[in-house]
Amino acid sequence: MDMAHLASVLLPVCTSFRYAVALAPGAPADYEVAAELCVPQDSPRDTVLLTVHGTTYSSVYWDFPYQPERYSFVRYANAAGYATLNFDRIGTGDSDRPPSLQVTPTAQAYVHHQLAEALRSGELGRAWSRVVLVGHSLGSIISVQQAATYHDVDGVVVTGFLHTYGPGLPQLLLNVHPAAIDPSFAGAGLDLGYLTTRPGTRGSLFYYRPNADPAVIALDEATKGLGTSGELAEFALVNTALTSLQVDAPVLTVVGRHDTVFCGIAPCGTLLSGTTLEPAAYAPAAELEIVVVPNAGHDLNLQINAPTAYAAIRGWLDERFPPLGN
Repeated sequence: MDMAHLASVLLPVCTSFRYAVALAPGAPADYEVAAELCVPQDSPRDTVLLTVHGTTYSSVYWDFPYQPERYSFVRYANAAGYATLNFDRIGTGDSDRPPSLQVTPTAQAYVHHQLAEALRSGELGRAWSRVVLVGHSLGSIISVQQAATYHDVDGVVVTGFLHTYGPGLPQLLLNVHPAAIDPSFAGAGLDLGYLTTRPGTRGSLFYYRPNADPAVIALDEATKGLGTSGELAEFALVNTALTSLQVDAPVLTVVGRHDTVFCGIAPCGTLLSGTTLEPAAYAPAAELEIVVVPNAGHDLNLQINAPTAYAAIRGWLDERFPPLGN
């Protein structure tokens, strides 16, 4: 999909709102998620994509404001006829911030389950026939947990995520610190369990720098979000095959060849990398497909060749979820 096509497509109808959620079944809906639903005009598609960003990010990751014709997945998906619900996960962006230890992958999976149910029921303005999760990094881990626990979605796209870890993960853990002492969050009143990346580290942590625009990295630093100690304490426990083997919806995995966080000891797509082992983490019902994007690191959306990843996702969506009646 080229820039001329994007320019010719009718702008989607986008609605920003806040939605009350609970952190666990039976708990009160005391917190609110900030979200934006964008619905393409005159599209025959009945599929909505629920985009789930990773740790220390916000919804900005999926709708990047710099050169959006290249970097915004939301814009790309809308132009292809897919509605998107892009939101700030609980604890970051404009969403509410509970005590950090309560913000775990398990709690987030339940929050996102509530959003998926709202999309299906028509509570958000239209009853969608199909809901597909599109996650990145920790957002992918949460998406797998949601699909495995609630069986509430029709498909799962996981990006920047495998079940193996690489040398970039310990580097990431060494380069987060309490957001309360970070200049970007000064005066925000955060408890010490809210975390963010140390200033100036995102370029080396998340990018394949030979194929990254320095202006993108700078804006990524300026718009960075939050993670929590609750996420760190739990993510390794839920990111196992015991969880993903329960997924019975189709799964697409898209990973950068140079993703040092998850590829393992070798570049993704090679014999010694995590992509070789990944099929064993899913049941046959998931019909796992894996795409390795060249010249890309962990942050696929923010590499210069982001449209390559987007085209792979769209191709899979088009094949799996054609308009009803086709």
